Amino acid sequence: MPPYPRHVKQGTLRVAAGDVSWRPTWGLRRPTYAIHEKVRAVHFRAPGRAEWNVKKGGTAFGVITIPQFTVIVASTDRGVLEFTVPVIDADLVTTVLRSEPRAVN
Repeated sequence: MPPYPRHVKQGTLRVAAGDVSWRPTWGLRRPTYAIHEKVRAVHFRAPGRAEWNVKKGGTAFGVITIPQFTVIVASTDRGVLEFTVPVIDADLVTTVLRSEPRAVN
């Protein structure tokens, strides 16, 4: 949903003092998108074909640990936001998304 990107993009989700924003990793102009929508429902799903470059967990060469990722699907009144995050961070992100709507700065 506008103004957020329509396609999967790598970026950083910033969570600080009730403020949630996302910024793409790559690009010349990297706008920061504040997330102010009230989240009505949160669901999880495994990364699918749309998230082709997301790590599925396990080990590389039997030694290097690769984190497992999950997709958080957040339903709002305006549409759906999806966040692909490491499983270890999923509880933090869902707690913040479920909190009261943040004020628009």
